[in-house]
Amino acid sequence: MSAAVAVSGVLGTGAAIAAPSGVSDDGLVARYTFDETSGDMARNTADGSDAAGDPLDATVRNYTASQRAEAGTLQFTGGAKTSTGNWVELPDDLLKTATSATVSIDVKADAAMLTSNHFLWNIGNDATQQYWFANVRAPRSGITTGSAGGEKNATAYPVKANRWHSLTAVIDADADTLTFYTDGQLSGVVTTTLTPADISQTLNTIGRAPWPDALFKGTVGAFHVYDRALSSGEVVSLSESDATTHQAALRAVADTKAAAVDLGDTSAVTGDLDLGLFGIREISWSSSNPAVVSADGVVTRPAVGEPAATVTLSAFAEARGVGATAPRTFTVVVPALTAADVTADRDALGVPAVVRGNVTLPTRGERGAPVAWTSSAPAVISERAVGAADPGVVTRPAWGAEPAPVTLTATVGTGAAAVTRSFAVTVEPAPRAAVDSRYMFAYFTADTLEGEKISLAASQSNSAMTWDVLNNGTPILSSTQGTRGLRDPFVIRSAEGDRFFLIATDLSIGGGTSWESSLDDGSQHLEIWESTDLKNWSAQRHVPVSGPFASMTWAPEAFYDEDAGEYVVYWSSRVFLDATRPYDKVGTPDYTYSKVMYATTRDFVTFSDAKIWQDAGDRIDSTMIEDDGTFYRFTKEITGCNDVVQESASSLYALSVPGDYAWTTDATCVSKTARATGRTTEGPTIFRANAGDTALPAGVDEGFYLFVDDFTGQGYLPLFTESLAAPAWRTVAGALPKSRHGSVMPVTLNQWESAKGVAATRTATTTSLVGVTGGAVLEPGAKVEAAVAATDGGAVAGTVRFAFGDRTVDARVISHDGAFVAEAVIPEVSGDVRLTAAYQGFDVLSASASAPVEVRVADAAAPRVESSVSSRCVAGKVTVMLKVTNTGSAPVSVVASSAYGTKTFPALAAGGTATAAFSTRAAAIPAGSMSLRADGAGQSRETTVPIEAHRCS
Repeated sequence: MSAAVAVSGVLGTGAAIAAPSGVSDDGLVARYTFDETSGDMARNTADGSDAAGDPLDATVRNYTASQRAEAGTLQFTGGAKTSTGNWVELPDDLLKTATSATVSIDVKADAAMLTSNHFLWNIGNDATQQYWFANVRAPRSGITTGSAGGEKNATAYPVKANRWHSLTAVIDADADTLTFYTDGQLSGVVTTTLTPADISQTLNTIGRAPWPDALFKGTVGAFHVYDRALSSGEVVSLSESDATTHQAALRAVADTKAAAVDLGDTSAVTGDLDLGLFGIREISWSSSNPAVVSADGVVTRPAVGEPAATVTLSAFAEARGVGATAPRTFTVVVPALTAADVTADRDALGVPAVVRGNVTLPTRGERGAPVAWTSSAPAVISERAVGAADPGVVTRPAWGAEPAPVTLTATVGTGAAAVTRSFAVTVEPAPRAAVDSRYMFAYFTADTLEGEKISLAASQSNSAMTWDVLNNGTPILSSTQGTRGLRDPFVIRSAEGDRFFLIATDLSIGGGTSWESSLDDGSQHLEIWESTDLKNWSAQRHVPVSGPFASMTWAPEAFYDEDAGEYVVYWSSRVFLDATRPYDKVGTPDYTYSKVMYATTRDFVTFSDAKIWQDAGDRIDSTMIEDDGTFYRFTKEITGCNDVVQESASSLYALSVPGDYAWTTDATCVSKTARATGRTTEGPTIFRANAGDTALPAGVDEGFYLFVDDFTGQGYLPLFTESLAAPAWRTVAGALPKSRHGSVMPVTLNQWESAKGVAATRTATTTSLVGVTGGAVLEPGAKVEAAVAATDGGAVAGTVRFAFGDRTVDARVISHDGAFVAEAVIPEVSGDVRLTAAYQGFDVLSASASAPVEVRVADAAAPRVESSVSSRCVAGKVTVMLKVTNTGSAPVSVVASSAYGTKTFPALAAGGTATAAFSTRAAAIPAGSMSLRADGAGQSRETTVPIEAHRCS
């Protein structure tokens, strides 16, 4: 079908149409501004004129005059696809040859569209195989040549009903991406090689889908089509230019936002203000005195004895660059610290007596007193930042060494009001490093009182597909705090390797709480345990982590940031606009949806304030892994495909929020696609396959597992891919325990045995002497070395006993150049002896010994000389050069003999050096040796020095 050119009604005037500021008309194919006052034509003004007769003019189908009630817009009445609702037929082949393109629309959607399937616009035809589209229900832009199952979708955060929004989709063939922008801000990106040129374009539309979806209902303003990829800056300019048409409406939105800001009682503020939350409503802040209250809400109280400080905070609200009529101002009074505040902050400090990881050294107390720290051993516990890591970085003694005592001293307050407190700390030695060869699996089982407890399973050998449920099949942990229900457990091994943290959702559906109540007024806490053996767990910690306006703290996970030396903990929360927690249903203005938040911690006791990590539509259940410098994240999108999406970024802290969407979508509908089903899943957990995993598909030796929770069916199901960079997820056969959302953690053999409560398997070792062969002459006082290796490739600690005949010397094993070695000083035992090196075993390592070697230990009183031999060519013949040094304390005589003659040094003084040349009279010599005999003080010593082969060319 083609849009008709000749129509009835008022035609264009031919007036010039100004291009949006900051956006070149280069590549502009079509622009429809709906400025016509009557008639069913939509003029293409891409050439700068609204004159009639442009071949790319569009037609409003089922047009009525009431649809133009608002100047510069077109109202869409909605209804069933077969109804008399209106829609716009665009010209065919608008982007027929375009490999890059941009489509941007200004839209005000009816609330019904936020919950109904529809196409806002479509580049394609009337079939459902090929199309490029956008919608406002779970806003996204997608392109496909393989129907719905082949869609590549760039998703966005929700739009508001009955508010003007700019939605822009950009296909960039050079970058192989489809990017979606909301109000000029990047909100989603997906990798794809599909372009408009791949699509048959015989029915391009606004407001009508090729599927039997409802027609779009709402109002549309400017609609732009480019055959090039606009830059992000151009997209911002386009959004702001289009916004001027609706300036009054957007200013009213901004005024409403400003009026809704409420900081509560600010007459005596002693703690930080949560201003960051208001960022989700396009509100920025300024402070009249940032040293006291920063624009981020950080409060610094005046010192003891100083007067209170008064600060004016100003909130600036905007909507699409249109500011509110006036800023909202607040007077904040910050009282000075008192001596009681300083003392209370000192008394509230705490440092663990036994340390195995980085410690939290707060720089400010709960009441605001500044805190400074010193360490008696900064090399063990730092008192200053180490790179990107805050003070408190712990360097543990090596495995097998003694614990290190450290005293940490805190100075609280300043000047004469300062007080101090010291903490005695013991830093434990590091654990043994070993290769992971088993798995542990933590999970809950059902929406019942008994099912909402934590169970733990251990893999059967090195297989992620076969499991034994521990504790005789009964849960290992139950909750006595909060809702007393536990779900979504995540277990992580500490960065140091000898502690385990288990965090879980505080939620009980089995206790009778409804899902709606759990969403609206859910817990702000995490439930936390820790263990050193996976068998015995600490007391439960009920820790608040979500902000004051948050509801629900679901599906927590953690990831260790090596640079910062801390864990990033992330979870899903609904974040409300104020403390009243209005539960706005989806589809209403300002409705609340689930965002993914994060906080940081070193010890799972003290957490930073929560921040927004993902604000890109209704999202829960994120899981993440790093591979080859890239972070891969898997999240359940409630909207869109209603399944698991895979994303990637180069930074752990990269955001997915309005205006800062730094993650690339690698795959959508991961579970549905891999399983070839429409059944949705949730609760993904990602982990790397161990080396040697016996469940890996045939011919595969590495890869990644993704367990997904078929929560309305059989529970967890396993998926697998060899590569995250080029994912090809597929199902794999396995016998998982009856399980719901949880996590899998690779562990070592001994950790697996500890969890099962069985004796640790001792690891065999091998010991060998390094560089010592039979008949060697060893010098007393010199060193001999032995290497010890564990058969599992892990670390070695302990002692090697060297035996020189009847004399023994013990030496500690150390790590050196990637190996584990021990060095012994050769004792003064003269004559022929048998040398052995025997590793004594340590912890789970078995003892081992080297093969014996017969050696000679020189007499300690005998003369000591050092010698070296080199060769050079003189007149085409080889000359062997000898250098001899007397390293003893008395004169010696030295006789050097070789196949090329004998040289004598009758009186070589202590510390003296002599040289001699041996003429071989040959152009080439083979490898050989030279014998030296040193005599002095009634003693003699014989040594041999090698002669390397040499040829004169």
